[in-house]
Amino acid sequence: MAQRSSGLPSTTAWALASAGAVGSLALIVFDPTIALGVASGLVLAAVISGFDGPYWRVAVAAALLPVAIFGVIGAIATGSQLLTGGVTIIAVVIAVATGRVVAGDISDRALNQLSGASVTAGFTAGLVGLGGLLVADAGGWSTLVEATLWFSGTGLVGVFVWAIAGAFALACAVTVLPAGSFVPPTDHESYLEVRTGLLAALAVSVVLFGVGLAGLIVASWYVPLFGDVLETITTSWIVRGVGALVTALGVLLIVFAISVRHSWLSIDARRNAAVPLIAGSALGVFIAFTLTLSVSGGSLETVSPLFGLGSVVLGVGWLIGQAGRWVERESSAASAAVLAVALVAGGVVTGATVTELTTLEGVRTAAVSLVMIAAGLFAYDLSRYGRTLARDIGPTASPRPQFVRAGWSALVAGLGVPVAAFGLVVATLFAPTLSVPATAAVIVALGALVIGTRLLFR
Repeated sequence: MAQRSSGLPSTTAWALASAGAVGSLALIVFDPTIALGVASGLVLAAVISGFDGPYWRVAVAAALLPVAIFGVIGAIATGSQLLTGGVTIIAVVIAVATGRVVAGDISDRALNQLSGASVTAGFTAGLVGLGGLLVADAGGWSTLVEATLWFSGTGLVGVFVWAIAGAFALACAVTVLPAGSFVPPTDHESYLEVRTGLLAALAVSVVLFGVGLAGLIVASWYVPLFGDVLETITTSWIVRGVGALVTALGVLLIVFAISVRHSWLSIDARRNAAVPLIAGSALGVFIAFTLTLSVSGGSLETVSPLFGLGSVVLGVGWLIGQAGRWVERESSAASAAVLAVALVAGGVVTGATVTELTTLEGVRTAAVSLVMIAAGLFAYDLSRYGRTLARDIGPTASPRPQFVRAGWSALVAGLGVPVAAFGLVVATLFAPTLSVPATAAVIVALGALVIGTRLLFR
């Protein structure tokens, strides 16, 4: 059994996780395609736990966050109907809440790092989606690359422009990068000397490159061989490609350096995971983009809008992380409440689709609905008990009373399932089919029956 940090007692948490597992399996029985949403939700819950750890673990979690988010979006998008997509969302919520109940409470530092990774991944996903649309509008990668390489102009002037742009971008990146990224404070002066020397070397290199080109021009007037060399340099896409690649690398380093510098200056803490967060999030977006392209057959027109949507979802993740500061620190108890609500909601939604019980399909759907509602009521009752134990005793409460209470809650919640099933069968004797309002009324009656039984035996 895995160790939990804090929050609900361990036995209660695992009993709640069993309710989530039962609800997830019931939804998979309702529609097997929902299994992808359940798996994505469990991965997302594990990723959230990874932000509360060392730097390497934070980097891995930041890289997996966009992959898990786009896996969730893909699972929802695979639904052939609106109902399937809605039930998949409920399944994802159940899976995430189940994982969070087992993992325990999340620290403020992990919430901050989750918010930072969401912002970085969302910004990167938006840029990737926009870039994909630009590539699609340009007619493909080759057309866009060719237009970019020759954007600076033809002839030696275009080559020299790329050389200046690349050197300038690298110089700005070296200047903006914080000194603390490379050396401790005691070696700050020596680092400044090395950086000044590097900047001077870049400037000298550009000047020498320009002088060399000018010398080739003069030499080509007298020696035809130098004219051929000059023509090769002018028309070579490799020379321009190196300049464009260095420029793009410099721009990326500038953005990275500004982000790291801002994070280090704005947060007064001994530990700051800005570097692994930014690097991991950006890498995770590109991994998700590659996987999505391979699955979709390489259609940028389809993938790019998906990443635009993903940037919005990741932005919502940032809002959730910020809202976590205003919520009670017992996040596992809050996850238990979300789990109970999601289970009941899943039961209501699936039960509303039952139109008749004269077929095997109708009976199966009704059974799924009843099981989920029973699991939700079980989770609600047990979570209240778990919060009481956590408040009065703590996470180290004895497991024996928790087992007794879990068994009692399961008995009371499970009692309503056969009673409600019998009610559905009797209802079919009076009408061959049940309308949607009638089905909803039976589901509400089930909830009232369970709650009434619970109050009666209390």
